[in-house]
Amino acid sequence: MGQLIGKFLFQPPEPPSYQYDNSMIWLKCPPVKEKKKGGGLLSSSESDPDFGLDSSSTTISKRELQNCAVDVPGLFLPYNGSDLCLLYSHGNATDLGQMKPYLDTLRSFLKINVFSYEYQGYGISRPHVKPTEARVNCSIEAAVEYLFNVKQIPYNKIIVFGTSLGTGPTTYIAAKDKYNFRGVILQSPFTSVVRIKFNKLPDAIDLFKNVDIIDKIECPVLIIHGKSDDVVPFEHGQILFDKLQKKAQYKPLFIDYAGHNNIIEIMSMERYLKHLFKFIIYLNEYQQKLKQSQEAEAQVTN
Repeated sequence: MGQLIGKFLFQPPEPPSYQYDNSMIWLKCPPVKEKKKGGGLLSSSESDPDFGLDSSSTTISKRELQNCAVDVPGLFLPYNGSDLCLLYSHGNATDLGQMKPYLDTLRSFLKINVFSYEYQGYGISRPHVKPTEARVNCSIEAAVEYLFNVKQIPYNKIIVFGTSLGTGPTTYIAAKDKYNFRGVILQSPFTSVVRIKFNKLPDAIDLFKNVDIIDKIECPVLIIHGKSDDVVPFEHGQILFDKLQKKAQYKPLFIDYAGHNNIIEIMSMERYLKHLFKFIIYLNEYQQKLKQSQEAEAQVTN
């Protein structure tokens, strides 16, 4: 049953929309622990035991690529003068190549660095490994650590943004205690994969249980959802908003007549981008107030 849910959820484009070239940034993921029947964990046979990050100039042969199948490409779009970075996680039926024009638009209008990455089992890693929840989560962790260790961007200057499937890894990473991200954007999010279609199925076969962890997010969260979404019902976005901590509840953007894939068309690109830009301004103000509050507390303590 779990495999059937995985097939429903993961639909990478075939063939990929882009090809390998030696200018790509390569992210090396740590070994993945997969759940197996009867409980317990199973080490992925495709996993590379060494955790590291390849430089953007590394050349990898086809044979080497097969031997390090968990390596995934990333795309960094710099914006001169910005110290913030938007980390974008795409939806289920697309890949990094198809998303590049959208990512370019985000960078240009929002005046911010943009980084996106591929999921294991998507794009040019598709022939070598199948996507799973654990591998997708592993991919975003590698992306965050690349920004922190290689690009030297502090966690509190990273805004994590996920659309549809991408709201799974985005919520997962934002809920971890290790990170203090600047903010979170969830577009067309789901409470969990099983709950999209079913209300009563064993919890053990569910994937990306956002509703169970979203209350752990400490930074402001913008939720965007179309009220006429027939893929992930609008109620999912409302439930997730209600589960957020009060301090994380930024006014949600619920769009009349918008479905799952036409939010920008219904709103217009200009209105959509202006709303994102307004949220980023709010995040900067929120961060400044947080810093002042922490400094005041430190003075009282001393």
